[in-house]
Amino acid sequence: MEPALESHLLKFGSLVPSLALLIYLADHPQGGPVGAGALKAAIAWAGYLESHARRLYASVTAPEMAAATALDKRLPNLEDGFTASNISRRGWAHLTRETTPGALAILEDHFRICGERKASKQGEGGRPTTVYRVNPALRHEMADRDL
Repeated sequence: MEPALESHLLKFGSLVPSLALLIYLADHPQGGPVGAGALKAAIAWAGYLESHARRLYASVTAPEMAAATALDKRLPNLEDGFTASNISRRGWAHLTRETTPGALAILEDHFRICGERKASKQGEGGRPTTVYRVNPALRHEMADRDL
């Protein structure tokens, strides 16, 4: 676990009892001992807040995953034969020169796209490049959703 997230979650030790007390007092303004219902509600709230904290910290601690999520949303709009540089030049959120290769690798690992290594053209020199295509089954799925 990332240290920042761990530190955040350690504060939940005092959050749950505090929430339980507030929930109990909202329902019983006269006071009294905090009941099990208020405690269960506080635990549920803490679970909800934890899921949001994990997502927030993941976008900071795992920029490639945030980039992959952002790119995945844009797949329907991409023409087959795109490259990493095509993506990073567009200036889309989370998709920089540094994060785009990792995002492409994640999407390839999940069979969302397929990369094909292409040699440079004869006489042009330069490095080979990888050209990506969206999974055809995914294109059909996206088209069905749009209907």
